[in-house]
Amino acid sequence: MHVVFDRYFNLSIKFSCRSTRDKRYSRVFALHDHSPLPAQGIVLNVSDNKKQFIQFIVERLSKTAFESNERVVITGLDPHPSEVGVGPKDVSITHEEADVTMIYHLLQEAKLGNSPITVLSEDTDVFVLLVHHVHDITCNQSTQVEVFMTLSQ
Repeated sequence: MHVVFDRYFNLSIKFSCRSTRDKRYSRVFALHDHSPLPAQGIVLNVSDNKKQFIQFIVERLSKTAFESNERVVITGLDPHPSEVGVGPKDVSITHEEADVTMIYHLLQEAKLGNSPITVLSEDTDVFVLLVHHVHDITCNQSTQVEVFMTLSQ
């Protein structure tokens, strides 16, 4: 399993878009283990809050005990993915967008011969990127790739 988050780099191509959005919703919360969660519509409209949530989730996943045969790779704010129980992987993934990073992980798993590969996303961009790459993966290898799109409610 690979868990992939956006990175929120300063001065990236999406920085000005995020800055404009952050100005409309400017409250940055100090989130802790036992702090009450603010309303989703308030807290997730500010990049600094999202970064706190990402870090919180990555830390919790890193401390979670998984079965010995389960492989969990986490790509958070750090450019080096971390494998639970193993530590940082010796590969730097510098792309900011989770959309592209998810596809990178899919291609790496397909090259290793792991199958089936299931991608869960509600993002149309991810679906378009998958359609582009899945044909090559399935034609050139015996890897089975399953794509599931979820819809927001």
